[in-house]
Amino acid sequence: MRPRKTPGDIEMWLRENGWSPERNVEKDAEDAIARREEDLRRQGYPMRAPAVVHDFLRSYGLLELSYPGAPELALCLNPEIGYTSDGEEIAELAGNLGTSLFPVGFETEEGGVIVMDESGRVFYIHHTGFYFMGQSFYEALISRLSGDLLQDAEDFYV
Repeated sequence: MRPRKTPGDIEMWLRENGWSPERNVEKDAEDAIARREEDLRRQGYPMRAPAVVHDFLRSYGLLELSYPGAPELALCLNPEIGYTSDGEEIAELAGNLGTSLFPVGFETEEGGVIVMDESGRVFYIHHTGFYFMGQSFYEALISRLSGDLLQDAEDFYV
């Protein structure tokens, strides 16, 4: 297992990849959210991004975060990256959790869709199942970069 990461480690990594506390890509983020909402409607799963997703993507949206020591692996914080039929899986997980979800990113190597719920919790939709990443974006990144195993999302089903 890799050494445990701290919030300071995460902030430094984010800054190295183009983020700063002042970053605001509101127009581009809102456009990306609108296009993804339309895509999900086309798939037959109308979903609206919760306010926390708008806030999150305003600051972190459209970043491509290369994982330290694994440049082939990146976390792309763009809600538009996903699959042409991922609405069904997002809706299934949302129903199991009893909350709304919306995609906020994609992990390149594993092809997993990252979704956030209305309270800011982060989940991972992978071809092997649904996983919980963290109570917040920072917690999810700390866990992922520390090499922790993802927790099964079933532990959070209602």
